[in-house]
Amino acid sequence: MEFFRYINFLSGQKALKRSAFYGCLLFLFSFQAFGQGGFSCIKLYQVNYSSKSSNCFDIRSDNDSISYSKDHWQDTDMDGNADGKTDHKYPVCYKRGSKIAVKAKFKITPAQAIPSGFKVKIKGACASSSFKADLPEKNATVSSTEMEYPETEASKALPDSVGFLDPLTITWSISFDDGKTWGKGGVNENQVYVLFNKPSGGAQLFHTCVHIGCTNAANQTDEKQVVDKTYSEFQDQSVRRVGSSKDMTYWDKMNPAPEPACWNTAGLLKYGDARCGGWADFFKNTLGCQGITSQDVEIQAISGYTIPGYVHPRIAALGADYKILTYIYMGKVKESNYMFYVKTWDNVVPDKFAIDKDGVAGQGNTNPRSYFDNHAVVKYKTTYYDPSYGSNTKSTKLIWEDESLDGFGVLVLKISAGSVFFWVDKEDPKGTLETYFSK
Repeated sequence: MEFFRYINFLSGQKALKRSAFYGCLLFLFSFQAFGQGGFSCIKLYQVNYSSKSSNCFDIRSDNDSISYSKDHWQDTDMDGNADGKTDHKYPVCYKRGSKIAVKAKFKITPAQAIPSGFKVKIKGACASSSFKADLPEKNATVSSTEMEYPETEASKALPDSVGFLDPLTITWSISFDDGKTWGKGGVNENQVYVLFNKPSGGAQLFHTCVHIGCTNAANQTDEKQVVDKTYSEFQDQSVRRVGSSKDMTYWDKMNPAPEPACWNTAGLLKYGDARCGGWADFFKNTLGCQGITSQDVEIQAISGYTIPGYVHPRIAALGADYKILTYIYMGKVKESNYMFYVKTWDNVVPDKFAIDKDGVAGQGNTNPRSYFDNHAVVKYKTTYYDPSYGSNTKSTKLIWEDESLDGFGVLVLKISAGSVFFWVDKEDPKGTLETYFSK
């Protein structure tokens, strides 16, 4: 039926000479178009997403080797999908309430000139479970090897809330008679992330950071809710990279991330492990991908006990066989800093040696290290978030300290045995702030 419609269309073109008319017929036969409702030698090859209002942002692979900035869907082997070894379909992201824009290329194989009597148009239909829009019909740019649909905005804006379209499917149609009749032009699918706002604070749009924010805060329109819903991903202590079935870890004993990678987002995503600075940076960066500003906060245990050359009489009272532990760091001799002991410990009694029990579980680790001279958390407005542990949020500094710490002290070396002990200066006095917060 479609074939005869084109015959009727061609026969009505008075400007066509007989030779041109028969050339068009041969062209139609070569496309084997009409029995299947599609064009067998026209193949969707490449799709690019963009925005005419600067609301489309490039996601990066977690290993930072690829920027998903162009050719978001590409069917190199032209078998009708982008699942082959040389194909790809990259994720894209937009600010909520913005319009996507799309450009597409179609390959003609084998190459052949399209007769002048044909007026080629292309259109698309976008669809996901929560969004539908049209890509209006446009005149195609045509050569003997390609057809191109120009960059065009969708008819409707994306939802005005955070979200994840998995996938967004575009079904393409092609017309050779100026839009009177249409045949199938192919289908592409891409994951589309919808951000709360434009990324801020130099945020790095790593795939996992964007994914965690958009999936956990889906359907949210309030900034505080976006923050809290995003943090909920950390509270079960099972945070995974996109495509991985393994939890990332905090202070993993078996596979620790090296310095300085252990202190930043890129290092955590590369090695799957980080210390508190890396986890804090990761959560802060994940919020930054959503255009939300937060602050990294350093918490310190403060005391004059370890001022160089100063020997506290209570440590001296342990006897000549004991001294504050020293170590080499960056070529210099350092003394053990004054530390806090993160729950849970036994024997936290002044002038005694504390015993490290299985402590508070952290990300992917039921018993991470539990003694520190500092700790990194994230502050959003007046609330403190501790992504290393995924613990409940804290509204004040004192609440964080009282609920997190057992006591304070230093590492002490027993010289004759070469053994290290956790000397207790004092228990954490509940109700009194003993730590310093940078913000």
